Amino acid sequence: MGSRSRAHSHRDAAYARSRARDLGRAISLRQDSAHALPFADASFDTVVCTFSLCAIPDHEAAVDEMIRVLRPAGS
Repeated sequence: MGSRSRAHSHRDAAYARSRARDLGRAISLRQDSAHALPFADASFDTVVCTFSLCAIPDHEAAVDEMIRVLRPAGS
């Protein structure tokens, strides 16, 4: 990831933390590989991916990982 992308990512993370704090929400932001998410199977009720797949080298592997960490009744 280039320094420009990294800077943009840090700015977005800072905004998300600020917004969550303003809303009284606890959040945990992580930056990991979309090809090997560090979470157990069926860990999440919802997976959201916005404007990302076009920048991920193996988008099919990334979608497979999203499905893996999504609970069976999740969306």
